[in-house]
Amino acid sequence: MLVLFMLSSLDLLLLLVQQNMRDAISTTFVIVSVIYYTSVSIFYAGRIVLPIVRLLWPMFCDSVSSLRARQSVRGQFFRAGAVRGKESRRKSFRALANEVHSQPSKR
Repeated sequence: MLVLFMLSSLDLLLLLVQQNMRDAISTTFVIVSVIYYTSVSIFYAGRIVLPIVRLLWPMFCDSVSSLRARQSVRGQFFRAGAVRGKESRRKSFRALANEVHSQPSKR
């Protein structure tokens, strides 16, 4: 923001020196309005978007953690199936997942 202001003031100084006053005033108006509307839009985005993000963030975190849990159960299912042999292949996925969850974790 400060760099933009410094560049705009340098631009205005050059316009005052090189061209007439009308161009400098119109450029000043454009720069001030761009800075104003940018700051207002950032302010309202913070007032509107941040509460929505705060509301939806726990749901997003829960979905990511449940996805990770499902992937880890799936990985344990395939490792357990490869180790145990034919009898585990006959079991359903849900039964084997319950069995994996009932065992103490090796972490």
